[in-house]
Amino acid sequence: MNRGLRYSSCSLLWLILAAVAWSMHHGSPLAGIIERFNEEDPALQYEARRELAKYVADGTAPGVENGAANVTRQLLNFLSKNGVSREAKKYIVRDLARVGTSDAVEPLAKVITGKDALIAEAGRQALEQIQGDNVSSVLKKLIKGAKETDDRQNYLRTLANRRESSNAGYFRLGLKSSDTVYAKESVLALSLLGDGGSVKALESAYKKGSSGFNKNLIENELLRADSVSDNFLLSVYENAGVRPNRQAALVKLVDRGHSQSDNLLRSSLADGDSDLRANAMRIALSKDKGYIVRSEVENFSNDEWRILLNNLSGFEGKGAEGLAHKAIDSGCAGVQVQALRALGVYGTGKSIDLLLAHFSSDNKELKQAATYAIARFPGSAMNSAISTLFNSDSADNKALAIEAMAYRNVPNAKNRLFRIVNGEDMHLVREALQTLSVTADEEDLYRLLFLSRRSEEEKSKIINGMLKKVTPQIGSRELQAKVAAL
Repeated sequence: MNRGLRYSSCSLLWLILAAVAWSMHHGSPLAGIIERFNEEDPALQYEARRELAKYVADGTAPGVENGAANVTRQLLNFLSKNGVSREAKKYIVRDLARVGTSDAVEPLAKVITGKDALIAEAGRQALEQIQGDNVSSVLKKLIKGAKETDDRQNYLRTLANRRESSNAGYFRLGLKSSDTVYAKESVLALSLLGDGGSVKALESAYKKGSSGFNKNLIENELLRADSVSDNFLLSVYENAGVRPNRQAALVKLVDRGHSQSDNLLRSSLADGDSDLRANAMRIALSKDKGYIVRSEVENFSNDEWRILLNNLSGFEGKGAEGLAHKAIDSGCAGVQVQALRALGVYGTGKSIDLLLAHFSSDNKELKQAATYAIARFPGSAMNSAISTLFNSDSADNKALAIEAMAYRNVPNAKNRLFRIVNGEDMHLVREALQTLSVTADEEDLYRLLFLSRRSEEEKSKIINGMLKKVTPQIGSRELQAKVAAL
């Protein structure tokens, strides 16, 4: 009995001690959240992430005294424990990136040199964001002690991404370093800082003869800087290591309205580099400097004509029309097609004869382009020209006018066409019926049916052929039945 009582008392004491130990370790809400990261169910892990985010947000809310410091301390406590899952540590580090104080810097420095690459990268990103003067000092120690090139590069970029002006001197020294990684990352870091002193340091390094990859890199980075000097841009335009940098320098000089920008554009348009010429043309046209382009058209290639014709809106109406005419005279067949189509937008009375000439051309592509322009030609000048041709004594002119009427809403066109159908010139009758086959409505088809019954056999046969072709498309059932009986 006594032995049983002693056994029960010991068991009870053990349970009490175990409960106390459990409560000491698991008593805080954060401990329970961290434990739930061990669950294998993804849904439960997701809930743990949400609860951790809420816990951190509540703990650092405005009005909570020493909230960030307290939460940082709690998170660091679990980050250092061996029993905490990898998934939990990943999200602890991410939360430290958001709310961590300077107390988190040293522990995170240990994390990013650890063996777990995922946690290390999360720690590196956290050090980019945590505020505090000691972060840069810690990163510089890591840079100095890094044995692997990739690690050193990552730490240098982390330091650069903090964009702290206090680090400008460190990176200016890097420009002179024989350590290629340090030198390259210093260029990028000073570009990120972007202040006047950093830009001047990069310009100075460039002038002193930075060679190879670093020269191109300095060009690339300085061309992004708003405060880069005009002298540097001129130097890059004249001596750029790669073509795109030369073009970028030209754009900046033109944007700034540099006194030499017009001359540089003219020089570029006459350059032996076809890509530079094309880009100079685009720049000039986009900056309302079409007068420079117009002065160089005598030497244009077909590709350059295409670029110009795509940008005719940059010229006044008459100027655009004149350039289209010049393209027709100077360019290949493809350029001529593009220029003829452009006249449908920019053409005036000066372009009518040219369009009508190509409209009657044997070249199918040129004829189609002229047709496109005639159909869209602005104003009434084209209608007047077609009417004049129709009223001339020349059968060829009449035939041309009749064909053009299919594409223009010429006043009184249908009555004119029916007069031709009533005439005796069978060639013109066929031309008029061809145009009517495109423009006729059902009333016109009844009118033609009436004419067919009154006409001689040859003309009646031509009219009937047109009716049988068109009526099934636009005629009523009654009309279709009458045409079918012909």
